[in-house]
Amino acid sequence: MQALTGTKIMDLSMNLPGPYMTWLLAALGAEILKIENPQAGDPTRAIESNPIHPFPLFGLVNSNKKSMTLNLKHAAAKKIFIKLLSKYDILVEGFRPGVMEKLGLGYDILRKIQPRIIYVSISGFGQSGPSRLKAAHDLNYQAITGCFHAASISGGIPQVPSIPIADLAGGSLFGLFGLLAAVIQRERTGVGQQVDISLSDGAFSMNILGLCHSLALKRNPGKADNFLCGTQPFYNIYQTVDDRYITLGAVEFKFWKNFCITVEREDLISRQFGGAPVIEIVSKIFRTRPLSDWSQIFENVDACVEPILSTEEAMTSSTRFQATSMQNEIGDSSSLLPFRLPGSPLKEYSPAPELGQHNVQTLAGIGFSNKNIEDLKTQGAI
Repeated sequence: MQALTGTKIMDLSMNLPGPYMTWLLAALGAEILKIENPQAGDPTRAIESNPIHPFPLFGLVNSNKKSMTLNLKHAAAKKIFIKLLSKYDILVEGFRPGVMEKLGLGYDILRKIQPRIIYVSISGFGQSGPSRLKAAHDLNYQAITGCFHAASISGGIPQVPSIPIADLAGGSLFGLFGLLAAVIQRERTGVGQQVDISLSDGAFSMNILGLCHSLALKRNPGKADNFLCGTQPFYNIYQTVDDRYITLGAVEFKFWKNFCITVEREDLISRQFGGAPVIEIVSKIFRTRPLSDWSQIFENVDACVEPILSTEEAMTSSTRFQATSMQNEIGDSSSLLPFRLPGSPLKEYSPAPELGQHNVQTLAGIGFSNKNIEDLKTQGAI
């Protein structure tokens, strides 16, 4: 039996934060009904099929789901949506605050119809507050929550992050946490609730190192050092002679000591916090060999030294991940799942659905005949 067998979720979210969250839930056995606009669907469908810049995001984070189309501005579609609440008592949406209310499908309305409903709302700035209607993306959320401050601390220039932390962690993972907490509470009380997820709040919460630096600076003006931001030699990125890069994460003294011994520089053991002068020395050391040599040298050394790999290299690096089939075809997103539950097998992979692929199946399940369904198509409700 899968961990979330029997959990049924209506997913109105699009793009990345909500779909990534429900993709994780689907892998654990939850039944995800992805509800999309019949005219367009999730915008990432179009991105995936773009002939000039194809980007297979939709297929990766929407596998193991069903797709149904509903024009929620249409009265008949709203009635279908309400009827589905008896079967799907969890809802995920990622619209700006107020959109669902304008459709007549806000939490305060739906909870009167279905008191058990858990209503997950993922938005940029939360459901209340002065910025709640502002448009923004991951880059903006990280910018305004201090996430780029580490670059200025280390003397670097802020760069566009390669991983959308606000979207995936601040939105998807915190949303997952809030949803499952609400499910557990509902088991005790029989009553659902709204889960308000703010991407910007999530990003700020994860800027814990920046907060530590700020607090330390207040206590010791001029002496604070966020050593996890590249200001010290033992936690930094270094260039190799072949213009590749390698990471040194020797935070604990024993790791730093092992590193110094391995590169035959025991004189540096006492200079773990040596700052820029020692960073320069270590830089020169790493510039003496290519990345492959350093990887081999430190393969069995307890010093927290690892090469910076490309995504393609990471996918084929079978020794670096816990029994994950990273060699699978990239289209099989099950190879990306980050968890293992020995007592509950993951769902067998099925590709992302076509737009409206499960309309007939879903509507038949709540009593609609084939003629009813054809009429709904003609009316533009589905």
